[in-house]
Amino acid sequence: MDLRGIALVVLLVFISGLIAYIGDYVGRKVGKKRISLFNLRPKYTSIIVTIITGAVIVSVTLILLFAFSQYARTSFFGLKRIVDELETRKVQLQESTALFEKKQKELERSTFEYKRQEEELRAEIKKTEKTTKKTLRDWMKYSATSISNPLS
Repeated sequence: MDLRGIALVVLLVFISGLIAYIGDYVGRKVGKKRISLFNLRPKYTSIIVTIITGAVIVSVTLILLFAFSQYARTSFFGLKRIVDELETRKVQLQESTALFEKKQKELERSTFEYKRQEEELRAEIKKTEKTTKKTLRDWMKYSATSISNPLS
């Protein structure tokens, strides 16, 4: 929590306490003077003053929160949008993960196929080298016998 947030909390506590004190003071005065609102008994008039004081405390708290805190405004008024965006991103992430896993499996299959073909080609190269060496030896023998014995 930054310094501004701490100051806001302290301010809210102070203002709420002040409003509660004023509400209590007015309620006591109304009760002692036996003042009546809406033709109610003074006791019920005092209760109404206390209720109104509580409502004022909540109202002032919310007004101050909204005035000084972007987070409070976002949490009260923009939370639905944020939750919707989060759900959309979650779905996108799941789709991307599924696509990634599919491509990874394709890559593994391709790599396996490549290695299999590479082994086949290496075997074919060895076989060809053996055949070439044998053919070269046979040709060398034939050449050697042809040169040493030209009439045969």
